[in-house]
Amino acid sequence: MKTCKTSLGGVPACNLGSLTKWIQVVGSQASLTGLKQDLEVPEHHPIMVIAKSPDMKDKLTIGAGRNIDKLKDLLALATISTDDVYVTGLVKCAPPRRNPSVQEIKACMPHLADELRTVDPEVVVLMGSDALRAFNLTGQGGVNHLHGQVFKKAFPHDDELTKEYNIVVTMDPNALYMNPDPRLEGMMVKDLRLAKSVVEGKLINPESKPTKYKLIECLDDLWWMLDSIKAKGVFAFDTESRSLPWSKEPMMCMSFCWGYGENEITAALLPLYNHDPDGEDWKLKSTWSNAARKVIVEDLKEIFHDYNIPKIAHNIKYDMCVILKHLGINTNGFLFDTMLMHH
Repeated sequence: MKTCKTSLGGVPACNLGSLTKWIQVVGSQASLTGLKQDLEVPEHHPIMVIAKSPDMKDKLTIGAGRNIDKLKDLLALATISTDDVYVTGLVKCAPPRRNPSVQEIKACMPHLADELRTVDPEVVVLMGSDALRAFNLTGQGGVNHLHGQVFKKAFPHDDELTKEYNIVVTMDPNALYMNPDPRLEGMMVKDLRLAKSVVEGKLINPESKPTKYKLIECLDDLWWMLDSIKAKGVFAFDTESRSLPWSKEPMMCMSFCWGYGENEITAALLPLYNHDPDGEDWKLKSTWSNAARKVIVEDLKEIFHDYNIPKIAHNIKYDMCVILKHLGINTNGFLFDTMLMHH
């Protein structure tokens, strides 16, 4: 495989190339090499991970450093073997205390195209906002908006590479060092499991579609949602608290979904608190008056108490405890826990 040190007969293809020694990337490993043309060519891997660049503290290799160590931990949690993963960088050398420039990224695109041809992955995982440039996904809402979905896109920087790849977006592992939040880690593991599902062909709907949702802003909106759920006869729900422990922290909102409709709204968000910059403690204020909140609680009981309406949630016992604590609502009927079903 040609690198930026060999593609021009030993002349670096960009300013970064002059900063490091020869680099050979093979699978999740990378090694320093001398000036030789018989470099080992990488072979097929089901999953290809594209990060920004080598770590600053390990600027000579792609396959080492704390970000790679964290990636291996995430892969283990997602039950993905490292033997199935090929790791590379948007650029092949670490810039000196800065992000890679647009010119340096463009200079490395031909090498990334060569890797895509050779590795021929079933799914490409883009880690971090910089990696979005590989498939021109910048300016489409960022990682927070794009993660959790599967996109089909051809590599836009090589006209001869026409294959459409399955693309999964997730956060840069470095984010876990800056914000060691278990929820963030869980989100990244879920994205990697999504990539694994694509490889194994276990996605029910591999081409993700955006779901339209409605913000519940008045009681009429609430009654519309309840009527829709009753007509469907099943619904999924989730609760969001400010943080843990859930028994002490306020429940911020609830989300509901009752299926997928091509031209209809089948999801809704019920806010319970809004941000109040002048407030005390949690800086929150209730979205509803006391009278309206009582109506909401009583009306929600209609669907949660109904034994004939199955309920779906991820780790459902947690959400059942939250709504019982904060709204005084018991959950009856047949319960689907997607976390248990996954195992």
